[in-house]
Amino acid sequence: MTTTQHTILIVDDEESIRFSLARLFNKLDIPVISAAGCDDALEMLSTRKEPVTLIISDQRMPGINGAEFLEKSRAVCPDAIRFLLTGFSDMDAVVDAVNKGQIHRYLKKPWDNDELISQVKESLKQYELINENKRLLKLTAKHTRQLFKFGIIMKQKVQEHGKAIAKLKTSLKSLDKELKDNHLNTVNAFLSLVESLMPSTEGHGSRVSLLCREMAAKMGVSEKDLADIELASLAHDIGKLKLAEGMWQKSKDQFTEEDMDMYKKHPEEGQNMVLFSPRLENAGKIIRHHHEHFDGSGWPDGIGDTDIPLGAKIIAVADAYDRIKKMNETVSPGEGEDGSPSVSEYINAQAGIKFDPEVTRVFSEVTANK
Repeated sequence: MTTTQHTILIVDDEESIRFSLARLFNKLDIPVISAAGCDDALEMLSTRKEPVTLIISDQRMPGINGAEFLEKSRAVCPDAIRFLLTGFSDMDAVVDAVNKGQIHRYLKKPWDNDELISQVKESLKQYELINENKRLLKLTAKHTRQLFKFGIIMKQKVQEHGKAIAKLKTSLKSLDKELKDNHLNTVNAFLSLVESLMPSTEGHGSRVSLLCREMAAKMGVSEKDLADIELASLAHDIGKLKLAEGMWQKSKDQFTEEDMDMYKKHPEEGQNMVLFSPRLENAGKIIRHHHEHFDGSGWPDGIGDTDIPLGAKIIAVADAYDRIKKMNETVSPGEGEDGSPSVSEYINAQAGIKFDPEVTRVFSEVTANK
């Protein structure tokens, strides 16, 4: 693998922030350059001979903001990893940056030094893997063109040709995996934002995703469908980013009728937010329908039974299980102290009403020893 010479660019109009980050990254023995504004940073990126591998930009600055800058930086430095740094909950800007600027991480001031160092190391390692994949693809493509041009298909070259073809296939598989990982990083950026704005949801998406994966695997779904369900379960609540900020602090029993109407739109908003990528189209459909009920009484479309995607049925059960268990409204296993049914008993009682009976059966098997 080739050795990559990294350079980190810090863009922030506050000199103290630039100085603090530069001092922190000096521990990594990586060159750090900085700019006080987006225009200066774009000029710096355009004139440098060596590429910048990681860009960390503040969101709120004079002139264009960080989201707009990250989008513009793609034209001159398309392969760089992008971090967005902000000290306020500017949701629209962050969503815009994820969609257009393809940010890799969303960071909130004040940051944790150890966590930031860890994220930087991980991202630079990812940059190296992507570059190595590109190098191998270029190398194998060159070999393939030469073989095609000169027709060198001789016995003594069979083994060499086989290795070149195997290397090409390996590189293509690695590149495909990298594309999938990029989608997952985008979903995780959204998930991080949801949890930072609504601390009560922290860890919910990850727990639901883990349970969904177990249930879907037990039901024998294909690898492709399993990946779609895993992504959708991670991102099933991202539509809540579109809720009015005051609603983030309310429980459902405090909602007004207007609040509830708005809340019921979050599955549709979630679907719309992942449609920036064709690869996430199926995951988007699953997100849209995860609040539908088996008997047709759910929302947003009021569909039921076989019209509901299997992934949405699985998420509905896993979401209810984790949410109710987290709220400690009941006790599992067995009956609660007040005689109320356990979480599992509640879900089983809703089979054929809210939840698909077959999915409920599989849920019971998977959670039997939890």
